[in-house]
Amino acid sequence: MPYAEHESFSTPSRDAVVWRYMDFAKYVSLLHSDALFFCRLDRLGDPFEGSVPTGYRDAEMAMLRELVGPEGAAAGVPEKLEAVKIETAQSMRGWCAVNCWHVSGHESAAMWPLYSSGGLGVAVRSTFGGLSDSFHRSTDDIYIGTVRYIDYECGSIPDGNLLAPALHKRLSFAHEAELRALTWSVPFEKGRTEMPFGKSRWETGCLVPTDLGMLVDEVRVSPTAPEYFYRAVTEVTKRFNRGWDVKQSDLLRDPIF
Repeated sequence: MPYAEHESFSTPSRDAVVWRYMDFAKYVSLLHSDALFFCRLDRLGDPFEGSVPTGYRDAEMAMLRELVGPEGAAAGVPEKLEAVKIETAQSMRGWCAVNCWHVSGHESAAMWPLYSSGGLGVAVRSTFGGLSDSFHRSTDDIYIGTVRYIDYECGSIPDGNLLAPALHKRLSFAHEAELRALTWSVPFEKGRTEMPFGKSRWETGCLVPTDLGMLVDEVRVSPTAPEYFYRAVTEVTKRFNRGWDVKQSDLLRDPIF
């Protein structure tokens, strides 16, 4: 299925410029597979992925105690209900997979060293419209939204949607200005009705078929990359018969003073 809008996701304008920074191996994989890799939330390295703020849990427990009354509270009903919600939220980290982009009208000097080593990096330039349109070959729903950065001690996340925590991160990551494409799948087993807590359809993530002709506007090579690396990126792009421009970033060009 193509990109699907989601009421809980905020999106930029169609012509908003987005970037995906990556190393050479991931760029070659992109060319070879005609697909974007979506990584499981629990494989991204941030333990707060898919979690909710402290205040959210405190307010939820207070609401549950009021809802079940003194007798239910004495029987531990709020704690049992909360334990199920926590187990569901933790399992969602394996049921959701995301592909991450940086929203900016220009290159980011800070993003290059984060996603490439020794200057051997590549950045794919696209737009929100190009990204969303490129998923028309997918057989799964693909949602896209901008990440909201909050204080997890006192911030809030909209209630009533299991996917909302996947679109929130801590303030310390605000420099990423992230746009996330997201897909999710609950691994129910045939003939079984219980929730498959702790299980996932994917080991680390999944490849989502992507129309690269619609996705890629141009490719830029790291400003610190040596000439041989620029030539390698240009050559491999030609070998896969891709028609987009490959340029070396000019972030380190000489000033005119």
